[in-house]
Amino acid sequence: MKKLVCALATAGVLFTLNAAYADDACMLQGTAVPVSQIQSSISAMTGYTLVKTIKLNDDCVYKAKVKDASGQEWKLFFDPMTGNLLGKSKD
Repeated sequence: MKKLVCALATAGVLFTLNAAYADDACMLQGTAVPVSQIQSSISAMTGYTLVKTIKLNDDCVYKAKVKDASGQEWKLFFDPMTGNLLGKSKD
C-alpha cells in the first residue's frame, strides 16, 4: 500500500511539472512561424486589413485583429506551427 501511495504521489509531482513545462512550451521559441508570415497571409486574404499587432495568445495560437471591407472587426486565429488559418470570430 505504501508503494502505491508513493507511486501516486510521484506521478502527481511529475504531472504538475509536465503541466508547468507545457505552459512554458507554449512560447514556441524558435519553432513558430515568424509573425511576418502571418502578416503576409492576412495581406493575401481579400478584404482584410490588420488593425492590431499579431500576438501569441494563452492558447498557443496567433491572434490578429483585422477589419473587413465593410469596416467590421474580426479576430483571426492562426496555427503557430504551420501559419494556417484556424478560424475567425467577430470582435
